[in-house]
Amino acid sequence: MIGAHCGHRFAFAGMGASKKCEPRARRFRDTPVAVLLCETSPAFRVVRRASEATSALEGSEGGLDAAKAGSSDPFRSALRVAPGYPGFGSARLADNNKDMRGLCFILMSMVLAAPAVALETDQFTVPPKPLADYGPKLSQRVADEIRVVVDDANATRAKELREAAKARSRGSQRAHLEKAYAVVSQPVLAKAIYDAISGGNPYENHVESWVRNRANETDDALELNVGQSIYGPNPFERPIALSFLAGTVRLHGEYVGTDKVGHFGQQGYEYYEQYLAARLAGKDEAEATQVAVAYGVAQEKGWFGEMICGIYSNADLAANYSGLLFYRNVMEPIYLGDVTLPPMIVWDGDKLKLSPQVNSELLKPFITDHWNEAKNPCRYNGYWRPYMRERIAAHVDAWMTFNHSTPAAETERLKHIDTFYGHDYGHSDWRDVITLVNAGQRDVVASN
Repeated sequence: MIGAHCGHRFAFAGMGASKKCEPRARRFRDTPVAVLLCETSPAFRVVRRASEATSALEGSEGGLDAAKAGSSDPFRSALRVAPGYPGFGSARLADNNKDMRGLCFILMSMVLAAPAVALETDQFTVPPKPLADYGPKLSQRVADEIRVVVDDANATRAKELREAAKARSRGSQRAHLEKAYAVVSQPVLAKAIYDAISGGNPYENHVESWVRNRANETDDALELNVGQSIYGPNPFERPIALSFLAGTVRLHGEYVGTDKVGHFGQQGYEYYEQYLAARLAGKDEAEATQVAVAYGVAQEKGWFGEMICGIYSNADLAANYSGLLFYRNVMEPIYLGDVTLPPMIVWDGDKLKLSPQVNSELLKPFITDHWNEAKNPCRYNGYWRPYMRERIAAHVDAWMTFNHSTPAAETERLKHIDTFYGHDYGHSDWRDVITLVNAGQRDVVASN
């Protein structure tokens, strides 16, 4: 919701690692695949355990081949720091107070450094013509980045294994083996993909700005200023922080705000870190997912949403949740209703390779009608809810015509859109939510 995405609270190689992290930063600085380096990072804890795995693998009968036959749990399989990673179940997290202190410092710095600006979007206002679909181009761009990550990981692993074979001391051999195992682990691959598709300026990550720019080049993005949008021209009838809008583009058939691409790539990765930390702490898949969802809900109720501009965006949370599934899908199968998505990256002998679905349709299963803020509307705070109800009601007929829909069809949509294939993603519930169906009602209580 808020324009500046939450800054990462971990130190990285070449980016001013803290003194506590410096030894690790020096150790991994020549690794082309980015690695979380600070010891407070849950991903780094998994990577650090590689040194423990090394001894077990060296001493076990069959070495890595024997380790490959370990647990059938997809999560544990994906987290192995080698093709096999023994002893995962004993991993536990240390106290997270330092994480929270770092996060508080970053948030305070953001507040003091620049005025808070809410970045919203508007899918109630329809474009003058259907937009070209940039979903396949975006998916191919992300697929190309993943291919580079895999190539780098394979090259680094091969190099480190060669160096380990030539090492003259056990300590040197151990260090090279640790790098070789770490670089092909699920957490490190996910982080490398995150680095490739995210980053950029505080308001947009790399692929978010890429799709916006490409769509604008062909006049296939709907760019509105706030006065032209559903929020209206009167600055005294909307929150002062609501100053800029993300444009609307068409991705794999859905009209969505470009900000959702940022939520998918950036907040989705933050969800993945929360999920990973919870799994390492012993929680099962459902419990860990709820930890991640609660993290996003707290953001949406706070500085990223209601606290700044009085809006709780259900679509933002859906995009965040989709991003969590995407990063888990790096080396885990993911289940979306009756559809199973195999891992994006798999082992082929002693090398990683891409699965066939890493192509121009890669993101299609993740980009759903949940991302559209007209189909999956926000909850507006009471002080401007009556104004927004009038504004939305005035757009309903044009929206239905453009989208070839009806109130009956939208009523049916509302029956499923508050979950993601049956799973909770933090939807506000329907109380006080203004929808395309109930926008003309005076008292909004529930829409389904």
